[in-house]
Amino acid sequence: MNNKKVLFAIHTYDRFAGGIDNAFSRLENNLPDYIKHDILVFKNIVNLPHKAEKIYFLSTVKLPSFILRHKKRLKFLVVFIGFYILLYRIIKFYNFLKKNGENYKKIVVFDDYFSVIVLMSTYLYNKKYKKNIKVIPSVRNSPRNIYSYGNLIHLLPDFFYLKIAFPIIIKKLSYLVHGVAEGLKTELKEKFNINNVVIIHNLYDFSKIEELANEDIEFKFDYLLNVGHINFAKNQKDLIKAFFVLKKEYKIKEKLLIIGKGPLKEELISLVNSLNLKNEVIFLEPLSNPYKYMKRANVFVLTSLYEGFPNVLVEAGYLKTPIVSYKIEHGVSEIVKNPVEKGDIKSLSFEIYRILTDKNYREECIFYTSNRIENIFNKERIIKKWEELLK
Repeated sequence: MNNKKVLFAIHTYDRFAGGIDNAFSRLENNLPDYIKHDILVFKNIVNLPHKAEKIYFLSTVKLPSFILRHKKRLKFLVVFIGFYILLYRIIKFYNFLKKNGENYKKIVVFDDYFSVIVLMSTYLYNKKYKKNIKVIPSVRNSPRNIYSYGNLIHLLPDFFYLKIAFPIIIKKLSYLVHGVAEGLKTELKEKFNINNVVIIHNLYDFSKIEELANEDIEFKFDYLLNVGHINFAKNQKDLIKAFFVLKKEYKIKEKLLIIGKGPLKEELISLVNSLNLKNEVIFLEPLSNPYKYMKRANVFVLTSLYEGFPNVLVEAGYLKTPIVSYKIEHGVSEIVKNPVEKGDIKSLSFEIYRILTDKNYREECIFYTSNRIENIFNKERIIKKWEELLK
């Protein structure tokens, strides 16, 4: 048993995909060498550094792009396809285990949807072949928030996650559930009666962040900053509306810099143009080094509707950039002094203005965040917790 490995399963291993991929990369590359492991990706994108012995790819069904673009209009067809793909992937992973399952003692899965696939497949495999592979889902977001907007995540309706995935499959078939923020533990217990939850915060390479942050940037003007995928969840439209208020009512000199790409980018550009902010808002494509922009920003702003533990806030906070953020379900309140209620554009713009103009308050916020980061994100302590989990 001791020579068996750990398998990490994740959607992609893509530096530009978002926080999960990069957080996992930092963890995987800092694991002790004695923790032998492989990686399985469900989409064949691997461009992050890794030290896994093997990387596997599980193919899936390819859909016409028009179905994805119009998934809400074609809801009944899309949901049917979603359940078909779910079953297809369960069978594919089951076949993977038939071929490779003998090598593994534990599987850690990043993402609720892929956790369902792995849990169902592993349960069937263990039962048929009398094995005991343990599965640990890694929950990164608040379920009651992410599955309350009808966005057909992975082409499945919200009720599937809230009534089946969490209270039945994840609750009954998981060895343990990993979460990235203390509030997740409370939510999983209160909403789904899931009690076997262990919280281990994300790992950060602060020395590397510091090194990259010292590189020069091409801009000479002052700016506010947002970094993230441009989509519904990240909700940059509220930031642009607040920026409009800051320009019109508070007459700030700063521009707004948004680093990211995503399906709503054209919609954001249209909003910027409609508010006559074309010369004040700059969009940059995702970068391998956003930290040099974080370090020089006058304020880092997060207007997400939901997050697990927002990596960008830790990174900006470590660089002593003051943060203004919406008060989302988990994570933010652990490191941000005065988060703003979601959707309150007036309070959001005033909080940004206050940090820009009140030096004492600005320093107070920076100190609060820096102190919280130092206490929570101790690298050695985080690695030790993962060693205990994976042994």
